[in-house]
Amino acid sequence: MSPGREGQAYSTEMSIQRYQAAAEVAREDYAECSQRVLREVDRFKREKAEEMKMVVLEFIMLEIELNRSMEKIWGELVPKLEEGSVATGATDGSGSVEASSSMAASSSAQQATMVNLPPMPASQPTYSN
Repeated sequence: MSPGREGQAYSTEMSIQRYQAAAEVAREDYAECSQRVLREVDRFKREKAEEMKMVVLEFIMLEIELNRSMEKIWGELVPKLEEGSVATGATDGSGSVEASSSMAASSSAQQATMVNLPPMPASQPTYSN
């Protein structure tokens, strides 16, 4: 080999070693970054699962509260219907609801009765279709 070619071969060999070292560093950086991303994804999943659990629990508690208030309202309404102490008439658009007297076990008349329901609590959201 000529001296010019030996120098060129040595230079090429050194370049290959530098590029191999750079490739190894890049592989290590990739592995480290990949592990970090996977840890972050796992953390994100855990946090969102906990947040979702809290949202569902809050929804359940609101449903329980709403159902208890509805149970109370029905508990007050049913005895009135059974004793027939509700006013007779048609709805007047003021939030009153017509109820069939067949709902009242002790009522023998087959006419509509007027029932004034209490307003919804202000803390409860109202939904409409």
